[in-house]
Amino acid sequence: GLLEISAEAWLRLPRMETSDAIVNSYRTRLVPVSAPVPIVGLKILGPGRHYRQRWTDANELSGFFVARRPQAFGHPIWCAVMIENGCVSGLLDLHAPGARWRPCDIAWYLQLALDATRGHPQRYWFTSDMVSSTVDIFSPIPGWAERRLALAGSRVPGSSSLARFALPPARASEARRFLQDYLWLHEDQVQA
Repeated sequence: GLLEISAEAWLRLPRMETSDAIVNSYRTRLVPVSAPVPIVGLKILGPGRHYRQRWTDANELSGFFVARRPQAFGHPIWCAVMIENGCVSGLLDLHAPGARWRPCDIAWYLQLALDATRGHPQRYWFTSDMVSSTVDIFSPIPGWAERRLALAGSRVPGSSSLARFALPPARASEARRFLQDYLWLHEDQVQA
């Protein structure tokens, strides 16, 4: 009495696009603010490698960023912002009723695209031996990407990464291509 769902329907991958195309698609949807204003409590996801250390105040920053803005009740809202000298000049909340992705998935996808477009793509470690391959990821990735990697192998505990996946050697090259083509990640080789 159960219905089988195909892997394609369960994964619901986005269309493969360049990081520039993703960044431009969100930048063009920003709603301009009539006069740039500071937003108290706005947290910007700035440049860097260590996710938790990347969060900062807008201060005197300028540019296009992923951010979280406070609301009266509940968790801060994921958004994309254009910042001019610490003030918001454009804003786009990264959620919509009926959207197929969580707001954090949209934000992390956009951030990966921003990092790649800026010439500092996030990295992953790949370790392989005759028995298994391991992929360590150090920045958050969207839920659909985690499902894709879990389908190829299995999530296992990692010591220094945000996520680690063990893969059979036969699926390793497919997983590596996926990380590079869909998330624009660059590989660091690690000796086993």
